[in-house]
Order: sequence, then structure tokens, then C-alpha cells
Amino acid sequence: MRERQSENSYPLNTALRTGREAPAEAAIIMPSSLGTVLLVEDEEGIREVTSILLSHLNYSVICAACAADAIEKFRQYQGSIDVLLTDVVMPGMNGLKLAETLVSLDPDLRVIVMSGYPGEDGSEDPAKPFLQKPFTTDKLAKAMREVMGTKVRACPLH
Repeated sequence: MRERQSENSYPLNTALRTGREAPAEAAIIMPSSLGTVLLVEDEEGIREVTSILLSHLNYSVICAACAADAIEKFRQYQGSIDVLLTDVVMPGMNGLKLAETLVSLDPDLRVIVMSGYPGEDGSEDPAKPFLQKPFTTDKLAKAMREVMGTKVRACPLH
């Protein structure tokens, strides 16, 4: 009998193999998902955990390690990307400038910015939801509900 996992545990055996980090080219596309998220995070470990949490919340996830990678993937993706979840502090273009760039390409794109640095909350644009790192599954789900305007429920892990 399998032990039940706690709600905030981060299983590494769902979409990615244990011991391997989420490469920037990773994508978890779920056919019956609530939407597609472009996750932009330069720290591989954070990108891996966040992509797993999002897939657990029933979102398809496209991962990017930097703004340039995100812009390329955004332009090349054949479907609709519903949410940009981006770190604020990254090498090269920061997450706020990335959000501005992608929203100019798709005005319907919803944006959540995140940061682990105090004072880097994107406060110059209070219309963008902010997620302070580290965050829990519940806080991520709440941020997604706010931007998607729908109820988010976790899916059982297999």
C-alpha cells in the first residue's frame, strides 16, 4: 500500500526523473489541462519544482531559463499560452520587461511575477499578481486562480 503524499510535498517522479533537473527545453503538456503556463526561471531547481507543482494543479507547462528563451518559445508554440509565470531577477532581460514584451505580442496573456529577493515585487505594476519565493502549493494555486478566474483543484498524482 502506497503512503499518501502530503499536499505540499514535491514528488520528483511525476513528469521528470529523480536526480534530473528541469531543463529549459522541458515541457509538460496535459491534454485536459486548465491552461498552459510559460514558466521562466533561471534557477533549475526552482524551475523543476514549480513545473511539477503546476502540473499537479492540472496546468500544462512550458519551461524557459531566460527571457530570450521564453520569447522564442512563446513565438514558436502552436497553441495558446494562458499565463506567464516569471522570475523578476534574471540575467539579461528581467521578468518585468519580459512580461511587457510578451503582453505586447498577446494582450490577453495573464502575468504572475515571482521573486525571492526582498523589494523585487514588481510593485511598479500593482496590476500584476506577485508570488514571493519560496511559496507553497496553496499560494501558487491561489495566484493561478486569481489570474485565470477559475477554480483550481489539485489532481491526484500517479
